[in-house]
Amino acid sequence: MKRILILSPWYVTSRSIGGTERFIMDLAEQLIKENYFVDVIMLSGKSYQKNKVNYISLKLLGDTIIDEYILEKMLGGWNNIASYDMLSKMLEEKIDGSIYENIVLNSTIFLHCFRDCKRVFIMHSNESELGVTKGKKEIDFILEMMKQENKKTRIKFVVPSKSYFLHWEKQLGGNVFTIPHAIKIQRIITKKDLNELLKKYSLNSQKIRVLLPNRLEPKQKRPLFCLQSLKDLTIAQKNKFQIIITGFDLQYERYIEKLRIFAKNNSIDLQLVKFESMKEAYACANILCIPSKFETFGFSALESLATGKPTILTRIPTFCEIGKDCKNAIFFVTQEELKAAFLDILNKEIQIYDNKALLSKYEMKKWISEYIKLFRLS
Repeated sequence: MKRILILSPWYVTSRSIGGTERFIMDLAEQLIKENYFVDVIMLSGKSYQKNKVNYISLKLLGDTIIDEYILEKMLGGWNNIASYDMLSKMLEEKIDGSIYENIVLNSTIFLHCFRDCKRVFIMHSNESELGVTKGKKEIDFILEMMKQENKKTRIKFVVPSKSYFLHWEKQLGGNVFTIPHAIKIQRIITKKDLNELLKKYSLNSQKIRVLLPNRLEPKQKRPLFCLQSLKDLTIAQKNKFQIIITGFDLQYERYIEKLRIFAKNNSIDLQLVKFESMKEAYACANILCIPSKFETFGFSALESLATGKPTILTRIPTFCEIGKDCKNAIFFVTQEELKAAFLDILNKEIQIYDNKALLSKYEMKKWISEYIKLFRLS
């Protein structure tokens, strides 16, 4: 049986809200169905097995859950080759890369790991996203590393959207493939009773519940931008909405108070909810809103549109690509346009749209077949 290693810097669980973590779980589970043996190796968290996938924690810092900020402090930043080599040495002492047919890398921090093996690097971030936490010198350093790896090692780069394909092909000089992410219908549909869910999470059944289904990250995901668009509505108009924000894990909790204060000062009903699963979150919502400034793909956008519920999206290339021909896609650019979208919702009956075409376009079986073809390339 062929073996695949999927390397994740983050702790991956079924409760993970991040698109990268969900991508990892989907890829691993689909490969198992295609008779591959799959290890997902994480730098921290707990080891477990689910759906025949081995999730193995290296516990690099004992029981501490590692994120990119902790790793940066631990290794001395990502603008020098020594940090990458240090991480490579740590991992290669613990993992025998030679037993795997392919190693799937899910972060730029792994660019110097397992360089003698066949590797597939997934482009989960574009340069704008990297710029949220990194300076220009660091980004330029990473880009140069990617170019060098492309020349010297057996690596393939995968871009999850056609919108960024030409850009990355030009940047890296070829060897770039486009495989859009897929939709897992089980993640967005629940059979649980809506009234019971609303009671469970203390949500208002009489209001239009607007869910922001991605991480509570301020610069890229822009939850405050959404609240600001509601600021100048009348009190009566505001009272018809309940804004629901989720995805506030440890590294983003410090932004919560700012959102609460703004909502309170502007009479906006804001609820911050840690849902047991994203399918329960989607079930509780009447409307989805994703005001991201930029995205390499947009897992939340794909899932939201797949629910068939009205989905308000920033008019950025990847969202336009996903939402093309979707009747439930509502696009905006400015805050005034987002405000107008909310006002328009008040004047219409909320409708659930047919999403069969979208589900077919981003179907799991098609998606995994593309990855298998890529793994088989020499």
